[in-house]
Amino acid sequence: MEAERWRRGALLLTAFLFPAGYASLGAAALLAVSMAIAFRRPGALWRRTPLDIPLGLLLLSLSVSALFSPFRAMASVSTLLLALLIVLALGATAVTLIDTPGALLPLLWALGAGTAVAALWGIITSVMTGEPGHTAAIGYNALGTTLATGLSLVLGLAAQGAGRTRLVAGAAAALIIVGLAFTFARGAWLGAVAGLILLFVLLPRRRLRSLLVVLAAALVVGALALANVAGALWQRVESASRADAVEDRLAMWQASLAMARDRPLLGSGLNTFGLLYPRYRPQADRSSPEQPFAHNIFLNLAAEGGILGLGAFLAALVGATGRGVRWLRRGGDRERVLAAGTLASAAALIVHQQLDGTAMSFHVGFGLWLLLGIMTARGAAEPPGGRERAIPYRGWRKGRPHSTVGGPAPPRASPGSAPTPRLDARKPRPPS
Repeated sequence: MEAERWRRGALLLTAFLFPAGYASLGAAALLAVSMAIAFRRPGALWRRTPLDIPLGLLLLSLSVSALFSPFRAMASVSTLLLALLIVLALGATAVTLIDTPGALLPLLWALGAGTAVAALWGIITSVMTGEPGHTAAIGYNALGTTLATGLSLVLGLAAQGAGRTRLVAGAAAALIIVGLAFTFARGAWLGAVAGLILLFVLLPRRRLRSLLVVLAAALVVGALALANVAGALWQRVESASRADAVEDRLAMWQASLAMARDRPLLGSGLNTFGLLYPRYRPQADRSSPEQPFAHNIFLNLAAEGGILGLGAFLAALVGATGRGVRWLRRGGDRERVLAAGTLASAAALIVHQQLDGTAMSFHVGFGLWLLLGIMTARGAAEPPGGRERAIPYRGWRKGRPHSTVGGPAPPRASPGSAPTPRLDARKPRPPS
């Protein structure tokens, strides 16, 4: 169907634009195409998934929280935007991959290509301005999030490919490593390392050698490119051990816990942490009083969504991860590599969000829900070749049906030999 192809194209465009912080532009096109499809076929906007219940509870709890929020307008609009984000990122991805399983590889390559372009953009801005790498749409922390997320994904593509494909993916990985270093985002570095560790653990053994070769080559190229800024990078690493490096994070975490204690069930409403933080800011905090989020995604949801919102989000996260593990376990060799890369990519993003909150925004949060949609759709799909099912012939032999799926093919008749009799051929009745 022509409209379905347009939706796949819009999804690929959004995935490509996401790493540089422009997911909202692609999402506008994706929304327009999805609404046109839904107008003709309302059921084409969403497919039933195991995440329907936790996602419904999440949006319901946040809607009720908005009604009782001291900032009702902000919380209500933010909840509507989250619902739209889930429909466009997770919903459109799941529908596309369930209806067209072959769209997975182009989608992953769009993410990888967009990540490489965003890395190059960050490198250029850092060299020209002397500041940490960023783009016109997102700062260095958010760019670090998208690059750390894309690194494991690109390395997974390199491990499952061969020849020119592996070379292209390896070059993209080297570029992403350099771009990630130029962000000077320590939390993103930590997330990238966590993603790589998980990728090594989940990857099939026969693919580990390919991954090691690609990663080693990418690291060598990256080290050569970063020789002039090695001193600044090392100082940034050493700064993590100083007490003042985490004082602002500790203050925000303390404030978020205080907010959660005051409104334990429903929280203060989505996207209201920054509005309440001046009231809960510890007196000893010397950082800026203007903080948009708690720099920890779970504490942020506990403060803004309460126990109900946090619990529903955790249920959705666990459910999607479980589907991703199911995809990993039952897929073939190449499918396992793609599943490992996707799981590692999501892990890198979540680990970084323990020290940041960039995924609370629309343009970075799109990547989180997109990855959850991929894992949900592929975990719910049939394995390659389909599930084995018995297709009996009209006749029976020894009381058991003969299957045309899952068993060996019948031997072909050699030239000149008598034809094999049909199993459903009936013996002629003797004349009465």
